[in-house]
Amino acid sequence: MTKYTFSKPYTFEGKEYKELEFDLEELKGSDISAAKKEMNGEGIFTPVMATDCDFCAILLARLIKQPREFFSAMPAKDFERLTRLVSGFLAL
Repeated sequence: MTKYTFSKPYTFEGKEYKELEFDLEELKGSDISAAKKEMNGEGIFTPVMATDCDFCAILLARLIKQPREFFSAMPAKDFERLTRLVSGFLAL
């Protein structure tokens, strides 16, 4: 289980978040396939998906059951840190 604390409270759709808890071990191959299809459907192609911040954000959004906009609206510092967590997990 990973517990991420935001650099400052983050508000999305009227709800304030100070931290997120998620378990990257719960990701399945089907999540990776769905995220890849979503990116490709938008015309976004990347040679190494696991290092792409948008791909990692899509995976994490699926995991925490939030829309992708949850990540695109957050401060860059937190977005980058969270997507690096996912990327690091996938690279292991």
